[in-house]
Amino acid sequence: MNRYRLYLLIALTCLSNSAKSGNWVDIDGRVTVEFKEKYLSIYSMDNFYYFDQIFTIVRKEKNPLRLCIGPGYVKGRPLDCFENISAIPKIYNEGKNRALHLNIANHQFVIKVIEDKLFNGHQIKISIDDGDLYSAYTLHKNYVMSEEVNKIFAK
Repeated sequence: MNRYRLYLLIALTCLSNSAKSGNWVDIDGRVTVEFKEKYLSIYSMDNFYYFDQIFTIVRKEKNPLRLCIGPGYVKGRPLDCFENISAIPKIYNEGKNRALHLNIANHQFVIKVIEDKLFNGHQIKISIDDGDLYSAYTLHKNYVMSEEVNKIFAK
């Protein structure tokens, strides 16, 4: 009987891990954040100066970023930060969708906790910065993509 309980526990664990990956939308509906295996990806369909500057610096100079995470009600930059996160810049949808894929392989446990909080209805703020400029995103499971972003993704 204990053997079957163990198999059931393993099966439920596998199902819960596969079900917990998805896109989270920023409060304005123009940015999505995706947690996927070893990467946290930020997709921006907005002409936001700070994100654009950080994207350009990473693309040209390969500078590492700081990733900060905290509750959604925090003003400014969240306080829990991870330094020297490498990022890969990518451009999609004919340049309308710019993305930074941050390598979080060393911080997967923390990211899993954050994603669990999001699934349970908590508001979470994530920010990235290059030591000069920062860009922050407030995520919640009820936030949805704007119509413009849906059109970009549809192409």
